[in-house]
Formats: sequence, structure tokens, C-alpha cells
Amino acid sequence: MKIIMINPSSYPIINFRIPLIREFIGNGWEVVLISGNAERKEVLERENVKFYCVEQKNRGLNPFSMLRYKRKLTEIIRAEKPDAV
Repeated sequence: MKIIMINPSSYPIINFRIPLIREFIGNGWEVVLISGNAERKEVLERENVKFYCVEQKNRGLNPFSMLRYKRKLTEIIRAEKPDAV
């Protein structure tokens, strides 16, 4: 089974969800993380988590930036074919 976790920042995932990720992996699940920054990518790679960095520029008023973000998420989700998001 495969699960995708999406979070704008990788810090909450690393600080609060590593035990959950370990439980998923221990039960044979593949974990994929989509985040807006890659600053702590090496921590996730040590946990055998597949990682995608998709920056979200949510401070502006440009709707096309949100559409690009949505399109990129959709592409990743379709390519990974997860059982849960």
C-alpha cells in the first residue's frame, strides 16, 4: 500500500509525524511526502520516505500560481497512484 502526505512545510512532518511514518513503513506501506521546502530532506530519506518538493507561493494574488501548484500536485498523485492521500 502507498500513502501520500502533503504539507506546506517539512518541519511539522519531521517533528510530529515520524513515529506515524515509521509505523506505516513497519506495516509494509510506502510513504511519499510532498512539501514546500526541502531543507530537512536528508532526515526523510533516512526514514525511507520518497520526497517531492513543490513550492507554493501563497502570499500573492496571482491565481495562476495556485493553478500551477494544483497541477503539480495532481501530476505527482497520478504518477504515484497512492491508496491514500
